[in-house]
Amino acid sequence: MSEKSSNYDNFSMLVSDQSGQSREGAGRPEYSPTEQDRRIAEGMSSHGVPREQIAIVLGVSLKTMCKYLKKELIIGKAKANSAMGQSIFTRGIEGDTPAAIWWSKSQMGWKDRSK
Repeated sequence: MSEKSSNYDNFSMLVSDQSGQSREGAGRPEYSPTEQDRRIAEGMSSHGVPREQIAIVLGVSLKTMCKYLKKELIIGKAKANSAMGQSIFTRGIEGDTPAAIWWSKSQMGWKDRSK
């Protein structure tokens, strides 16, 4: 038997009972986000912080964070997009030509014509 498989067998024996089934309580406890975790995820997402960095701050994997805090991440990003859209819209209304052009292209479907 190779050293690699014997290490696996030793590990397997540690987390299973006599029948080969996992022992109750073995492994990590299931993640249950707190209200503070929810506020942190939404707040950081609303400021454009990448999801990978939010997961590190929360001390969970990206997959776990996305599974349990999906709503907060979506709401945070929507808040960021809304604030940025409002800012660009206001600048366009006030005469900022590049902002007005960007808004027209991204929100109104306008396109540059080539001659």
